[in-house]
Amino acid sequence: MQSSITSARRLAALLLALTLLVLPTSASCGKDKGKVPIGLIVVYTGPEIYDTRHVFTSDDFSVLASYEDGTDEYVHDYTFTQDGLNAGYFLFTFSYNGYEAEAYVRCNVPISPSELNP
Repeated sequence: MQSSITSARRLAALLLALTLLVLPTSASCGKDKGKVPIGLIVVYTGPEIYDTRHVFTSDDFSVLASYEDGTDEYVHDYTFTQDGLNAGYFLFTFSYNGYEAEAYVRCNVPISPSELNP
């Protein structure tokens, strides 16, 4: 039973990572003026979370920028904000060159109603 729950969580995390391709919210250009970013993919690479007070750092994430010419590159000069907890997931907003993507990280502990965002 436990292994099927773990497998389901891994599958859900993979599917979530694959669905985080987000189209741009503005028309700014990437670092290379010849490339035009069209989206971001954010993947959580940190440890499983068992504490609602966990402090996240940029080392916990990989951010891939996708460009109109079909190329992708990992970027490191992104910013992110932690937007709280909802339904057992930490919520984040990532920004890179005017583009924003939302990301979610599972918190593996029961969440009390007082810890949820309204």
